[in-house]
Amino acid sequence: MKENKRENPYEQMQPREVYPNQEKVEEKIKKHLLTTTLNHPCVDEIRLMGSLAFGRFGVYDEPEHPETKPKYASDVDLLITLDEKHPIPKEWGEEKLFIFFDIYDLGRLSGIEGIKEDVHDIEAWVYDPSQAEEEPRLFPGMEERMEQEQDPRLNMKTRKEWLDYQIQNHETKVWYKKQQGE
Repeated sequence: MKENKRENPYEQMQPREVYPNQEKVEEKIKKHLLTTTLNHPCVDEIRLMGSLAFGRFGVYDEPEHPETKPKYASDVDLLITLDEKHPIPKEWGEEKLFIFFDIYDLGRLSGIEGIKEDVHDIEAWVYDPSQAEEEPRLFPGMEERMEQEQDPRLNMKTRKEWLDYQIQNHETKVWYKKQQGE
């Protein structure tokens, strides 16, 4: 599978107990999700992002955001490209609007040997090719924050530009790519 290697931002992030044998953990999660939640004709491609892609998947030493929405462990972060011929399954729930993608909370990991139950959220950033040329949706205050941070995405005019930037500038692993005729 094609991988994009980048500097690891997780070395400076939330301290955590990383599961041993990250490759085996990733393979178990991949197998589980591809045979359950993500086994749907609307899925054209799945890319893994975040701490699982970097080999830093685990349980946090202290909760992140304890005062608002406590988070106790790494998420499974997925970038999913849709096959627009098929609708998104109702089981994925309601979308949360994001600047360039719609985000779906696909629940929590459970039933996987060696992985702590019900603490790892599954988050899908969904890219719909039929919306490739749509402009980003900036939330109040977001443009100012992006200007302060000199975020290159501020100059991007379409969702497709942001997708390309995400893939080129962040660690991703292709988990699944629909074969022609599937």
